[in-house]
Amino acid sequence: MFKYIAFEDGLGGLVPRSASTVYQKRYGDCKDMASIITTMLKLAGIPSNIVWVGTREIPYKYSENPSLGVDNHMIAAVKQGKEWIFLTLPPIKIDFGLPTSHIQGKQAMVMLSEKQFTIAEVPVANKALNYKRDTIEVTINGTTVEGQGAVRMMVFGNCT
Repeated sequence: MFKYIAFEDGLGGLVPRSASTVYQKRYGDCKDMASIITTMLKLAGIPSNIVWVGTREIPYKYSENPSLGVDNHMIAAVKQGKEWIFLTLPPIKIDFGLPTSHIQGKQAMVMLSEKQFTIAEVPVANKALNYKRDTIEVTINGTTVEGQGAVRMMVFGNCT
């Protein structure tokens, strides 16, 4: 089990640590999780890649601003046919193949080798896969408000 702890330290905010370091420490940030999951996938015989991507907080694309100011997050990816499958790592739980909302539609820089990268677009999930329904029943008795409610959310196929 690995604990997700977000931290940045100079270039450590951009460069993933080795999987062995993450394994020994048993904690890390998004870069560390991307490093260990890609290593585990490769050990299982599944080619995988580290991916830099900007969240919705950053409005830029690599095609507009090819710099360090475009990304603030790191994930993993595997290629299935001609399509990239972007893997979200803990602490977010999401169905395989569906990107988290904070990176949908963003450009991602996929590391192919030490000197080769490609830019891929993170797909936008079908809106039918996401909804929120809530129900609240409230009764006012004098100065007391009583009630009960329920919320049902479907986010990328994960029902809560």
